[in-house]
Amino acid sequence: MKLASDILGYIATLMFIISFQLPKRKYILSAQAVTNFLGAVNVLLIAGLNSAVLLNLLGAIHIIVIIEHCINQKESTKKEKILFFILYVAAGLIGLRKVIDIIPLIGTLFFMGGVFQTKEQNIRIFNLVNILVYLVYYAMIGSTLIYAQIFATCSVLISLFRYRTKKV
Repeated sequence: MKLASDILGYIATLMFIISFQLPKRKYILSAQAVTNFLGAVNVLLIAGLNSAVLLNLLGAIHIIVIIEHCINQKESTKKEKILFFILYVAAGLIGLRKVIDIIPLIGTLFFMGGVFQTKEQNIRIFNLVNILVYLVYYAMIGSTLIYAQIFATCSVLISLFRYRTKKV
């Protein structure tokens, strides 16, 4: 199990690093959907079914919905935002086994905010906070996804600089 979770963690790390370097919203989100799914399986193998697993799976589903919006050039409705907020909080509370399991819920709320953003730079900023929160969680549970968080932090900072808008 440990070897399988480590391999999934390293693949997720690669996907996460790549995702922030992609120029378009739908590509960033697509790579993050894969990362979330792999992250869910990784944590499931390490810690069992908990809030991080449920939140990562919900995150992958949420991204798929948002990608459809990107393709159809639609924005998320207020009802949809409220629904996902409720779903994230419910998933975080249902999966709560230990006090530490509240950390993924906090990080995921920033992730949710990022998914709803329409500008790529805003997605990156929200995800930077999400990444830092999850970095603490993965360090505490001993997941190889900590590497994803460390390298993703660097990747986000690079992409924020790379895609910054220059004011004349």
